[in-house]
Amino acid sequence: MKSENLSLPVSVIVPLYNREAFLPQLLRTLECQTFKEFEVILIDDGSTDSTHAWIEKHFRKSVLNYYYIYQDNGGPYKARNNGLKHSKGKYIVLFDSDDEWPDYHLKQFFDAMEANQDVDWIFASIEIIEHESRNVLQESNFVDDSGNKHPIISLQSEIRFVGEGQIRVITDPRLPETMIEHTLPGSMQCSMIKRSVFDSHLFDENFRTAYDRFFCMKTAIRGFKFAYLNNTHLIYHVHDDNISTVSANTPAEKLKKSAITMIRGYRLIEREAVNLKQKKAAKKRVGEVHAWELSMAEQSLGDYKASISAICVAINNSPKNLLYYKTLFATYIKLISSNLIGFIRADK
Repeated sequence: MKSENLSLPVSVIVPLYNREAFLPQLLRTLECQTFKEFEVILIDDGSTDSTHAWIEKHFRKSVLNYYYIYQDNGGPYKARNNGLKHSKGKYIVLFDSDDEWPDYHLKQFFDAMEANQDVDWIFASIEIIEHESRNVLQESNFVDDSGNKHPIISLQSEIRFVGEGQIRVITDPRLPETMIEHTLPGSMQCSMIKRSVFDSHLFDENFRTAYDRFFCMKTAIRGFKFAYLNNTHLIYHVHDDNISTVSANTPAEKLKKSAITMIRGYRLIEREAVNLKQKKAAKKRVGEVHAWELSMAEQSLGDYKASISAICVAINNSPKNLLYYKTLFATYIKLISSNLIGFIRADK
């Protein structure tokens, strides 16, 4: 541990679990920041590699104000809550050790926060790259491949100027339900957040993945004010060790587990919602995850009855969605075909 016990404006909290390979990149990212008035809280979530030894050797030589704290493995959200308990900053920044920030990241966020004291949460856009090759997979998550703006970026906002740049403060009352349906595009590791947000609520340690999005939704539902910067503030690395990433090659069991986690989270948001629009948005997402994620995972596992049950939940949530009925019919056909094939094989 190396700290001057200063109360600095910004606290950067970094959970670590067997991340030794990414620590050089993490250290470079933190040291290159043009803004220097921050503390780093490294929460080692029970690593079994040489994470501690690497930090002792290399962070000790740095000029960073840092704390190293070890905890028994409890997941990233327990680690973040632990980091919050030890943090002293006016503003909180969360960071994943396998990603990168540009050198202006903390400086621009801090200046924007200080100039806009009514804002509770500032986020910015993310560039997504393939870790090994550094090939750019997506230049900005504010815009999709067809050039369409993310729905949250399309909401009504007020332009304010900060120095030579500008910040957009979201004024649209539809923010909570829009966030429930489409999530926050900037994510938590590309944000600066007032401490008062965490005085309102902490991370749910029963989740191991995906709770970031639900934390953002709860924050919007509770009336905190969001704003954003248009430029890139995070370089997100895609690699095999991303614990929450799912793709076409993801095993069906992991897809099923991911879907169940999402359903649990959206049901939590449905209970948290304070008006009908928010509840309807959460209920809609519960149905969509049942229909397109859980049911497809069950089919990949060969359990067509479970897939049908998932689609029926989706229909119950959104009885006017004709696509659900079409999917239900197609799944029944697959179930019948599977049973016929099984019968023929058994007869032989």
